[in-house]
Amino acid sequence: MYLSKKTYLKNWEHDKENNYSVIARNNGKKISHIQKSRVSYVIEEIAYWRKDNHIHNWFVTNCQNGEDDCRDAYVSREQLEELIQLCKQVKDYLDTCEKEVETHEDFFTKQPFEYYKFKVDENVMKKCLPTVSGFFFGGTDYDKWYYQSLENTIQMIKEGFKNIDIDDYNVEFSYSSSW
Repeated sequence: MYLSKKTYLKNWEHDKENNYSVIARNNGKKISHIQKSRVSYVIEEIAYWRKDNHIHNWFVTNCQNGEDDCRDAYVSREQLEELIQLCKQVKDYLDTCEKEVETHEDFFTKQPFEYYKFKVDENVMKKCLPTVSGFFFGGTDYDKWYYQSLENTIQMIKEGFKNIDIDDYNVEFSYSSSW
């Protein structure tokens, strides 16, 4: 699951100013076949999720017209702001819920770690960011990983918004998934 930021930066012949520079490298070696005059966009991956089915479900519902077809879908800034607010709202709700705490041993390090599930009102969760089941969708519990996903989503989207003016129309966002 990916959220991309696409920045338009094409220079046109009538634009005599040199507005940007492009240097592309792979493993330190310059990629010489990329010509600055032909670069129209820079696309950055600003968020990556894995098995965060509640976040995927939100994008499918709000940006893909309910069709989970693994295509790129345009996402407005307003929609991303809405997702941030929803994640904060759910996180705040979970902070008030009781937890069932268990101690487990990490498979690789053999170190103990705390795992917890929240005791939630399912009706509240269904209105906000409900988990959904499906192929490669991960767990459906409202647990430590769900909570961490909310925090990560807020942080990644906010980071993607950094240094962008609100009226900068050269930037757009898209969501895609691959199963």
